[in-house]
Parts: sequence; C-alpha cells; structure tokens
Amino acid sequence: MSEQRASKEKPDRKYTSLACDLCRRKRIKCSSGRPCSNCKLYSSECVYGLDKRRMSENVRRKGSVLSDNIKDEAPSEHSVNGNEDLEATPVTTYDGQLQWHDLNLPSFVGNDGRPADFLETQGDWDLATTAFDTIEPASFFSDALSGHDNGSHPTHPYVGGSFTQHAANLHWPSENHNDLISDIASFKVPGGTPETSFGSVNTSPAAINVGAEQESKRRLGKTRSADDAATVNDVTRQLTSRLGRLQITEGGQARYYGAMSNLHLLHTGPASLVQPNIRNVVSHGEAAIIQAGLQWTSDPAYESHLINLVFCWHNALMYVLDRDIFFKERKRFLAGESTDLYSPALENAVFAVGAAYTDRTHPAVNDATDEFFAFRSKTYLEIEVDSPTIATAQALLILSSHEAAHARESRGWIYSGMAVQIMTDLGLHLDLGEEYSRLESRVNIDSEDMLILRRNLFWSINTIDTLWSTHCGRPSLMKSLRHNVQDPLPSRTYQWEYYVDPYTSMRFPAKFDFAAAAHVHVYLASLMKILAQVSDVLYSGVPDVSDDMRSFVAQADQDFRDWFSSLPANLHLDVTGSSPFQIPAILELHLSYYECIILLHRPFIAPDDTLLSTGESPLSKCVQSAEEICNILVLFRKMYGLRRPHHHMCHITMTAALIHIFRLCVAIEEQSERDNAQRHFLTCVQALAEMSQTYKSASRGLDVVTSLRQSWQNDPFAGDRFKRARIG
Repeated sequence: MSEQRASKEKPDRKYTSLACDLCRRKRIKCSSGRPCSNCKLYSSECVYGLDKRRMSENVRRKGSVLSDNIKDEAPSEHSVNGNEDLEATPVTTYDGQLQWHDLNLPSFVGNDGRPADFLETQGDWDLATTAFDTIEPASFFSDALSGHDNGSHPTHPYVGGSFTQHAANLHWPSENHNDLISDIASFKVPGGTPETSFGSVNTSPAAINVGAEQESKRRLGKTRSADDAATVNDVTRQLTSRLGRLQITEGGQARYYGAMSNLHLLHTGPASLVQPNIRNVVSHGEAAIIQAGLQWTSDPAYESHLINLVFCWHNALMYVLDRDIFFKERKRFLAGESTDLYSPALENAVFAVGAAYTDRTHPAVNDATDEFFAFRSKTYLEIEVDSPTIATAQALLILSSHEAAHARESRGWIYSGMAVQIMTDLGLHLDLGEEYSRLESRVNIDSEDMLILRRNLFWSINTIDTLWSTHCGRPSLMKSLRHNVQDPLPSRTYQWEYYVDPYTSMRFPAKFDFAAAAHVHVYLASLMKILAQVSDVLYSGVPDVSDDMRSFVAQADQDFRDWFSSLPANLHLDVTGSSPFQIPAILELHLSYYECIILLHRPFIAPDDTLLSTGESPLSKCVQSAEEICNILVLFRKMYGLRRPHHHMCHITMTAALIHIFRLCVAIEEQSERDNAQRHFLTCVQALAEMSQTYKSASRGLDVVTSLRQSWQNDPFAGDRFKRARIG
C-alpha cells in the first residue's frame, strides 16, 4: 500500500510559485535558484522581492490605508517634489558654437518672397540658448483662430510644400477665443539653427501675449508661484524641443536620438525595464566562428605583416583608421579590456585587405587568405550590428573595399550604406564633442585625438560614399544629409612608412616628406564635395535638372581647377621624373582629380569634336586628363609597380581607357594623334593587367575596354550614336 502511495506522489517541481523580480517582471517561469536559470541567462542580479499575492488580506488593507493617508496629508508636498524631480533632471544640452553645412537640399521660397536655399552657409549659433526652441500652437494658428476669411487663403511655406490658412482653420471650444489671438511675430533665425527655416514661426513660451496668459489664469482659478511657473516652463521646453541628444542605450553605447523619437527626453538604457537581447562578440563571437568553421589560431608575426601592408597601401588615401589609436586600442582589446575603437570585425577586415597585398600564404588557411579573413569579419559583424561602435563602421568601410576588389558591387554598396547609417546612429554627423565628453571617460586617448578621429571618420564615410556612387552610377546616400561637422584635419603624428615585407626596404631621399601623406585625405574630401555635385546634376538620371547646364559645367570646371591650385607644395606632383619618389597616396590623389575632369566633360563630347589648340572643347579636356592619367600610371609603375595601388585606381584607369578608345574608333584625328591614342590605350591595358593580380575588378575592367575596342572598331556607325548633350 505504501508502494502504491509512493508511486502516486508527484515528481519534484522544476518551477515553483516563488519567483524572482526579473522572472515576475518578464512573466516567465522561475526555477527559484539562487540565482535562478533566467537571471544566469540574462546576466542579471537575482532578487526575490516582496510578493503582494502572498500577503494576508489584513496586511494588504493596512498598506492601502497607509498609502491613502499619505496622499491625503501631503498633496502639496507631493506635487512640489514631483516638479522638483522634473526640474532636477533637465535635458542636458551641448554647448559650443556650431556652424551648419548642407550637402544638398532643395530650395524654397522665404517669407520675403525671394527664393532661399538650404545650401547657403549658416552663421554660428549658441546651442545652449536655443536648444529648446518651440513653436506655440496658439500663435501658429492665430490667423485661423480669428474666424475671418477674406477668400485669398494665404499660404505658409514649410519644408516640402505649403498649406493654406483655410485648411488650418480650427474651432476651439472657447466663447472668448479672440482673446487668444496674437500677431505672428516675424521669424528670426537664431544664428541659423539646423531646424529653422523661413517658414517656421518664432513663438517661444515667453512670447505668449498678456491676454492669453490672463485668460489661462482665469480658467485655472489661481495663479502659479514663480517656482512653479519656472518648472512648468522648463518641462514645456523639454517637451517642445526639436533637438536630439546622445543617450546611453541598453547595449552600453552612446547613441543619438532625435526629438521625434521621444527617447531623447529620458532613456534609462541599462537600467530600463525592457532589456532587448543584445549579443556581444566577447560572449557569442567564438561560438559563431566555430559554427562557421572559421577558427584561427593567432599568429602575431603574420598578423603584423598584414596590418603594415594595409597602412602602407590602402589606408593612406582615405584615412579610415588612425594608426596610433588603432594600435593602442588593439593592445587594450587583446589584454581583455572593453573598447569601442577596436573589434574582431575590424581586425579581420584589416587582415582581409592586407592578405590581398601579399604573396605569402598561411599553412592554417586552405582557401584564399583574404576571403577567409573576410568571412570571419562578416561573422563577427553579424553580432556587432546589435550594438555597433566606431570600430563597426570602420570595419564596414574596409569590407566594402574588399568587396569592390572582388567585383561584388552589390554587397560593397550595401556595406558602405550600413556605415552611413551607423555614423548617424552614433551622432557623428553632429558636432557633439562635449556630449561625448560627458558620457565617455577615456584615459589612454587624448580628447583632441578623439575629436579628430570622429571628424575624419565622418568625411571618410562621405568620400567612400561618393566614390561608390561614382563607381556604381547610383545616387549618393550622403548628398541630402544635413550636418555641422567641420572640415577634416590631418593627423598630428602620422607619417607614411614604406612596407612590402620585413626583408624588403627602399632608399628614399634624405629630406623626403613622409608626413605629407597625413594631408591627402583632407584634400580628397574637398575634391569629393565637388564631384558629388557633378554626379547629382549630370548623372542623376533625371533629364533637364538644370536650366543652364553650360554655366554649371563652367563653374564646376573652375571649382576643380581652384582645388588643384590650392594644393600645398608637399602635395604637388612632378611628372617629369626628376623627383625619384612620390608617396603612393599623392599619386592616387592626382589620378582622382583627372578622373573628375573627365566625368565632368564626357557627357558633352560629340563625334565631330576636334582637339583644339586652346584645349577648351569637351573632347580636348577629356583627352588631356586621360593622357595625364596614363603618365601618372607610368610613374607609379616605375616607383612601386602596380601590384598594390588602391582599388579605386582600377576605375580611374578604365575611365581613361574609354577616352582613348573613342579617339581611336570614332574621333576624326590625324595619324600622329591616333598613334598617340594607341600608345596611351596600351598603357591602360597593361596597367589593368598588372592590377588584376590583386583585384578581380581590374580583370573585369580589362575585359570591358578590350571588348569595347573591338566592338567600336568594327562598327561603322559608332560615331553616329554619340549625340552632343544639350547644354543651353
């Protein structure tokens, strides 16, 4: 009998009715451990609080009576304390003088009837005094509230269109609503803030008229004290603010939230009741690598070899990475410290690009070494995007170059776009230096170096986005982005170092300026600003985007030439060969300039164009630039060979080759000029063939130019299909 009774006993329960605070809040079963299984999973403190359901009825009743007594005895104190809490935690604004710049925004009509343009440079303004700029509804619709209509229905302009007063005519439930009417004050831009426009209305809480204030007091039946009014105004400013701010999120990183998100007001971040499942590479990275079968045993000598190749041949042109910060943060990361300036995704992306520049293989990697490290980087990247950092954005930029080198434009284009989104997620498009200083404490990196890093990373992203737009013929993602980031700055310590392998060296002149490489990315960024305008106007795919195309081309051509004239002496190029060496990034900078000239004038070439002695025809300017590209390629090959140039040079070479093919197959020229075009065309073919050892995109470019040469040469009507663009 006892055996039957024992068999009917229930087995031990895995979950009990006693649950910890986390499990009760998430409404999940608790194992009642110390800590429980769920707290272990979420790495949370396991606390068993007081469960009201287990209280007796008498205890609950006493607690309810006590709470009611407290509310009845001190209602005013509770109200005052509540206001003090609100006042004690105002929205912190970042101070400093900011100047806003626009990449490209449409024009609209201002209050004075004249067309206004977002592109005009805006003056300095004090964000501390304008952070809570507001628009008062009563004043905004004052004309509508007046109840009269003369039939003209004047319109108020706003960004994206306009609305009529008649459409905004609202009926307020007030018999004396005319008392609320006040004249709309003329709008004054406070130094040109990023949110104001000629169609906005300047009616801050202090501008509310006396009549409206008295009417409000009459309705309330009492007058607030001065402290209460100040608190209410502060709360109002917080609610009506149109500026965002940085907030520490659940992943522990500072992120930018605009005013429309509502999260700029209060974001408890790690202390939030809602804790999303955010992975990190420290806890989940190794498991993902093992699952993908991409294990790698660290080889410091080989890794150092790949890193040095990247900084010598790849990073000097666009300056995605700061060398000193990279090595400092790498040391911290390998020591087990947490940092947002170095990550496994960035590390393996650097290895992937470096592996493309070397002939050395590694016995632990059976397949292509660069692809192996790229796959590892993408695996880590899938985890890092849960809570991206500056290192994540840098990894995406470098990976986009790897994809471009392998002729995978779609993935590379997407990676560069992800970098743009992460840049805005981190608030790098805004000058938030003081906000970062408030939220971050960096002991090992100078604040000035961090300021330069953030600013240069923004412009590196803009440069790469513009070049991707050019290479793919797609609209730039950055052209309509509004920002207030100042121009990039050269690194204070960077000097270029020649490197091929530990056993190879090159003798440079005694006074060779290795520090000139620190200025290359600064001038490349300003060059890309002009190219972005050319791409938007000439290559957007929308016909007749400009009424006076001729004046635009002339102005853009002058802008390019002014840029070229502004180059400092240490960035000048001696194509005569008298100087034995030039830094590769300087050669690539000049190659980029001549490609910009070709892209500006190429749409206006006609088959009957001739090479004028003045060099003013579109064909003449394109031919001159294409010949300069070939001369620089010859110089590059003589100094360093064409095994390791930046992958951007593949597109430049193909652009120049197309001009020479046109001269050979379509243009009407003398035999001597045709011979000259043939010689330059062969230079482009040989350059692409040599670069194809490293880049598949060069192999594809070689296939394109050779196929076009054959096709156009055998087509007697090729010239008839070239139509001169309408330029006026």
